[in-house]
Amino acid sequence: MIVISLGTNLGNRLDNLSRAINLMSERCLKNLKTSIILETEAIVPSDAPNNWNKPYLNMIAVGTTNLPPHNLLHELKKIEREIGRPKIYDRWSPRIIDLDILLYDDVLINEPDLTIPHKELYNRSFFLHLLALLNIFPWSEQREFKNTFTKTLTLYPKFVGIVNVTEDSFSDGGKYNYVEDACQQILKLSKDGASVIELGAQSTKDGATIVSESEEYKKLDDVLTEAEAFIGEHKIKVSIDTFRSEVALRLLKKHDISIINNVNGIFDEMSLRQIANSACNLCFVHSLDVPVVSNRVMESNSTLIRDLMSWQDMHIERLLSLGFDEERLIFDPGIGFGKTSYQCINILQNLAKLRSANCRLMVGHSRKSYMNTFSEEKIPVNRDIETIANSLSILDKVDFLRVHNVRDHMRAAVAYQSCQ
Repeated sequence: MIVISLGTNLGNRLDNLSRAINLMSERCLKNLKTSIILETEAIVPSDAPNNWNKPYLNMIAVGTTNLPPHNLLHELKKIEREIGRPKIYDRWSPRIIDLDILLYDDVLINEPDLTIPHKELYNRSFFLHLLALLNIFPWSEQREFKNTFTKTLTLYPKFVGIVNVTEDSFSDGGKYNYVEDACQQILKLSKDGASVIELGAQSTKDGATIVSESEEYKKLDDVLTEAEAFIGEHKIKVSIDTFRSEVALRLLKKHDISIINNVNGIFDEMSLRQIANSACNLCFVHSLDVPVVSNRVMESNSTLIRDLMSWQDMHIERLLSLGFDEERLIFDPGIGFGKTSYQCINILQNLAKLRSANCRLMVGHSRKSYMNTFSEEKIPVNRDIETIANSLSILDKVDFLRVHNVRDHMRAAVAYQSCQ
C-alpha cells in the first residue's frame, strides 16, 4: 500500500489536485483511492512574508505501484514540475502542488532525499485524520479527533456553478443581472468549491424574452471584464452558456474561456472549426428547442435512451471531423429541454449508458420542474434538497454537475464520499 499526500495553495487549487491525481494514475500509481479534501491554514515561520499565508487544500491518495521508492519519488517530482512547481523553491513558500510519499508498504527509509514514513507524518494531524477516514490501520484506531480544517471538499465530480446574468431565468432571474452582483456570485461559487463558473445571459425557459446578440455579448463581456483580475489570480475556469456562435467566438477572442456550452447543440461548421482551433472545450446539449417550447417533447419513452445515444454518437463523429479531440468534448443530455418529467427521470436512471462513449458527461438538473413528480415544492429556488438527493444518486456516473447551490452540494458530496 502506497500513500501519497497532495497539497496546494496557489492558483486553481482543485484543478491542481485533479491534474496531479490524473497524472499519477497514468504514470506511476494504480488502483487509486482518494480521500476527501481538507482546507487547512498554512504552516509558515513567524518571519514569513504575509503573502505566504494562504490556506492549503490537502488530501491523500492510496494505491499500488511497481516502482521502487526512489523511482516513485522521481516521478512525483516530474509531475510537480509539469503542473508548475519550480525545481528550486523556499521551503515554506506557497506552492502550486506538493506531492510526498507518506507510506510505502512496510518500507523504512531514512536518507537525505527520502524519509519513509514521511518525517512530518505525525506532526500533521490532518494527515492522521485522513488516514483514519480511509480506515487505514493503525490510524483507524485513533480515538480522539482534532479538528484542524476550515473546510471540506471533494474532487469528483466537478461542480459547475451557475451565474445567470438575466432578468427571467426560471430559478434566479434578476438576482445576478447587475455586474457587481454577478461578480460577487462568481467569487462565492468559487470559494464554495466550483471547478467551473458558467455564465449565461439568455434565459432558456419556456416563454423567455430573447435578448439581442449585442446585449447578450455585452452582459457577459462586462462581467468577465470586471471579474478578470480575480479569475486570473485564481485561474478560475469559465464556461459560457449560449446558443449563438457569434457570442461565443467574440468572447473567445477577448477572454480566457474554458468551455463553450452550446445549449442547442447546433453551431455552424465554420464556428465549430474556430472553436476547435482554440484551446476551449465544447459542451453540446441535446434539446428540441431553445428557449424551451411547452409540450414539444421527445416522442418515445421506450426508445429515449437509444435515441439520445444515437444523437450523441452522430454529434461526436461530426465534431471529430471538424477538428475536436475527444477529450475536449462534453455531452449534456438536456434535462428539461424537450423531455417530459418522466423522460428526465428515465435519463437520470440510465446515465451509465450515455457515458459509454469516449466523451465526458455533464448533467444540468438543478431545481428543474421534473421534480414536481415527487415533490410538493413548486418554487424552483426551494428545490435544493431534491436536487442534492438526485445528485448523490448519480455522483459516480457524471464528470460535471451543473448546479445553482455549490456549497450544499459540496457538503453532501463530502459526506457521501466519507462513508463509501
